[in-house]
Amino acid sequence: MIKKSRVCLACLLFWPSLSSAQPPNLPLSALDAPAESQEAIYKKASLAIAQEQYPVAIAALEELHARFEGWPPAQISQLSLAECLAIEGRWDDALQVTERWLEFLAKHSKDDEGELLEDYWERSAHLVQILCQQRDSDTCAKKFLLLAAPQELRFSTANLCGEQHFQRGRYELARSWLATAFELAPEQQKADLLQHIDYDLPLVWASKLYLNNQPKQALELLRTLELVHAPVTQRIAIWFLQAEILATEHQNEAASRIYIDLLALAESLPIDQIAWMPTVQLRLAGLFVIQKRYAEARSLINTALSDDLAGGADAEMLFLLARIQVAEIQLNQALETLTTILASNNNSAEHRFRAQWMSGEVNFLKGNHAQAIVYYNPVCEQGDFPHWQSQALLQRAKCHELLGNQEAALADYELLVERFPKSEPAAASSARLAVIKPSVY
Repeated sequence: MIKKSRVCLACLLFWPSLSSAQPPNLPLSALDAPAESQEAIYKKASLAIAQEQYPVAIAALEELHARFEGWPPAQISQLSLAECLAIEGRWDDALQVTERWLEFLAKHSKDDEGELLEDYWERSAHLVQILCQQRDSDTCAKKFLLLAAPQELRFSTANLCGEQHFQRGRYELARSWLATAFELAPEQQKADLLQHIDYDLPLVWASKLYLNNQPKQALELLRTLELVHAPVTQRIAIWFLQAEILATEHQNEAASRIYIDLLALAESLPIDQIAWMPTVQLRLAGLFVIQKRYAEARSLINTALSDDLAGGADAEMLFLLARIQVAEIQLNQALETLTTILASNNNSAEHRFRAQWMSGEVNFLKGNHAQAIVYYNPVCEQGDFPHWQSQALLQRAKCHELLGNQEAALADYELLVERFPKSEPAAASSARLAVIKPSVY
């Protein structure tokens, strides 16, 4: 916001004495007006600003401009009027007055009194930047950039306009403004700004596209980026996002290749720069399992589990290992792997319930339905993880049915439909209810 202490009548600098009856001899064109009337309005506005009575100040300044439009102090007072309007949140009015002020500034900044007008550059830049944050004010900002204002003020204005457009979802317009900012940037800031334009901005925009269910557009944008000269941090982030999107789109081989490249890159980096490696290992191992590349998945899982960096990814890696063991009909080994998860105090509650559910599944596959129920029970009785609860209820009901406990099966099927009516397990339960319910009653 505009600092209230900065709001003063701009023309007080231009018009140092209000006690004289006639305006000072300035080369600017002016229309004579009764000095007493000018002075009275002027003092009223000045006092109102000092007392932070901005509506009163606005009324006085608007009257001053309306009655004495050609009088230089009235023209210069437009800056103070725009500031007061902004403080009051009258953004559209402030924008209109600011544009008039900038036109006046452009016209007279080349006159003999241009040195005096330079006192208003910073205030004008501050006002324009605030308006850019509140409204689409490209016209206003462009007018300021054409002024002979200090380059640092024009740079900060163009840079802010670019960032505001980006926040409003206008990627190309943001890049255009930031390109202008780059031309105005101090030499020591150019490299960072170019990196921001070339890599940071596209990466964030691609992430937004992805989150807004536009994965193809996100991939197209990421593929346009030239990564040869990209800093390592940006290259890693861009590759990772590409792989995530490809995996979501079921382009598993393409995603796997990128994850493999990331792991190869990690080998050349110091350990304090590869905190992301366990995540990549986990993603790649998961894709290997999906693609039934079990030998590669096992090798990667064993490497990750022996690595101190794994941390919280250990449980997820063990789940993948158990899935491989189930796929290869190594059911006893799968139960041992799941027991490792259950025995660890470092795993989350969800990991434990998930391991119990999966242990129930393995026992179900082995035909140990009574033992499967033992594992399903805790998952069915908890309520914090509805996905696993609904899955466990369905499987427990199946176990009861296979064991001949029709009433217990019926109770679980009905409970599942009642609690999770829109879930896939509920749909399967409804189908079973249609079969067994008539035989129970």
